[in-house]
Amino acid sequence: MSWRCWLQTKDGAPACHGRTRGRAMGVFITVAEPDLQVLASQIAGVVSSTMLIVTVGFGVGLFLLMAVLKMLFHKSLSSMLMFFYMTLFALTALVVVNGNVDFLPMAFDSGGVTTGPITVPFIMALGVGVSAIRGDRHAADDSFGLVALCSIGPILAVMILGMVYNYLPYMILPLYATLVKIDRRLIEAAEDLGCNSMQVFSKVVLPLSVPGIRGLCGQCSRPQGSPAPGTPGWTPESTGWTATAHPSTGSGFSGCSG
Repeated sequence: MSWRCWLQTKDGAPACHGRTRGRAMGVFITVAEPDLQVLASQIAGVVSSTMLIVTVGFGVGLFLLMAVLKMLFHKSLSSMLMFFYMTLFALTALVVVNGNVDFLPMAFDSGGVTTGPITVPFIMALGVGVSAIRGDRHAADDSFGLVALCSIGPILAVMILGMVYNYLPYMILPLYATLVKIDRRLIEAAEDLGCNSMQVFSKVVLPLSVPGIRGLCGQCSRPQGSPAPGTPGWTPESTGWTATAHPSTGSGFSGCSG
């Protein structure tokens, strides 16, 4: 029996709860939410309406899946809410420190989509249905809090969307500067020593890309007021990365055999 069908009904028959279909329905129901359509039309000049709708729908669908799994595996609602809200506050603090607060009001407004007239009945009906399938004495208690958990999804999704909008070009730049300086002869030597494509990537390309990855991560925590790449006053040292490949001679690479 598939692990997705382990849940048993009261008469002992397996009940496949359709995780993927439930998540897809959550996305579609959210996209059809009138509140989200109004919000998307109001901020059309800041971000694409379609992009916002898809992002919010994905966030609700993902956390709806987590809410259903919480019911199935008897996880604590308070623990999950504590973890995700702490993550949300930490991400909010990071965005505020970096000075990119344009997406914050939009992100928290998008959390209200889970209280709309279409989304709430669907989430509550799904919770009641899953608890009825379980049929044990704690099923009704575990079905509580689905709307509260789903409200976190769109907030996190829109905040991440804002970070991608603001930092994606600057995040790619250090990684690109490192990758273009990797000596092609090192890759050819690894292939001559018997490495396949995955081994070449894991043993040669990835270790040599560490400085660029470090710079990519550093761009997410660049303090407000520090110069961005390409602006006056910017130097590679100001972002914590240099556009030089990692020394390959001391990596200890000796082939892929064994």
